[in-house]
Amino acid sequence: TSDFGDMRETRYVPAVCASSTRGIAAGGDATPSPASDYRSSIDYVTIPSQGGASEFGSLSVGNAYAVGLSDSTRGIIAGGNTPAMINLIEYVTIESTGDTSNFGDLTVGRGNCASCASPTRGIVFGGHRPSDSRDIIEYVTIATRGDAIDFGNLQNGSRQGAGLSNTTRGIHAGGITPTYFNVISYITISTLGDAIDFGDLIA
Repeated sequence: TSDFGDMRETRYVPAVCASSTRGIAAGGDATPSPASDYRSSIDYVTIPSQGGASEFGSLSVGNAYAVGLSDSTRGIIAGGNTPAMINLIEYVTIESTGDTSNFGDLTVGRGNCASCASPTRGIVFGGHRPSDSRDIIEYVTIATRGDAIDFGNLQNGSRQGAGLSNTTRGIHAGGITPTYFNVISYITISTLGDAIDFGDLIA
């Protein structure tokens, strides 16, 4: 990697999303040990040009461990800790600056989820509440506000896994159940159903 610039503030586990030109980092924990200072500020960078982050706006509440996803127009921030686990979904228009607006709710409050998106649908995988890891998969239609809808289930409960996708298929990899695991699962984003085995991480 090469140096790009700096964020305006230190941020541990912010929610992140991007369009083809602009990247956004929202919220995060200023002091991960002990976790006590949850940021509400949002930074953005212009991806094709190096440089430090600029002020975008604010979340409705200080929030860390939320998850971000986006299409080419709208960025979504879902769940997280305030420090209580929340089910709030908020959104921004990526190419303009300003504070978040309410989008809807997850079916249950949780943090440390994974996510991915197609051009139309955003997926939220897993996550955890204080006592357990979740196997929930939910989706939203990014261009239309509303509550998250049940999609299916992961092969196992997971928090802190990784999500990625192309326009057709979403992948969930790794995580904690509470033991670390190497499972890779996939879904077809445009349909509903449980995650299917894809393979394994090498560790």
